[in-house]
Amino acid sequence: MTTKNEKEILVLKTSLSTTLEKLVSDTGSISESLMQKVSELNLEIGASLVWQYRNCDGRPDTVFDLEMCIPIKEMKGDPSPFQYSSLKEFKCIATTHHGSWSRLSSCYEKLMGFLYSNKYNYTGISREIYHVCDFENQDNCITEVQVGIQ
Repeated sequence: MTTKNEKEILVLKTSLSTTLEKLVSDTGSISESLMQKVSELNLEIGASLVWQYRNCDGRPDTVFDLEMCIPIKEMKGDPSPFQYSSLKEFKCIATTHHGSWSRLSSCYEKLMGFLYSNKYNYTGISREIYHVCDFENQDNCITEVQVGIQ
């Protein structure tokens, strides 16, 4: 686990409210639609796909806000139905998860344990950065999990 200060990044994004229980059905093919918009606008991708969670407490039925973001180098053209925005500078504790997304909860448990045992204050914001996505064999996935701290 490492403590990091992520710089502000420009993104093409969409936002929604959901629960962990409904996450897969609510997000559906949004990531693919975001990528299609990036291609349509001929935008240069700046980094890996980011999902930013606000007030997600790990319970299956708690409603939280999710921003699904593709970092980009510049804004150009009409992003509708998506928006241009920026993810603000972000101080966090981070770790890298290798494997299926169904096992990400263990990463969060370790991060939160580290956070509380080291007396950090949680901001209510976390991020997942999808460095490698393999839908055929999720054991090949590499996801960086970041938990915001003050």
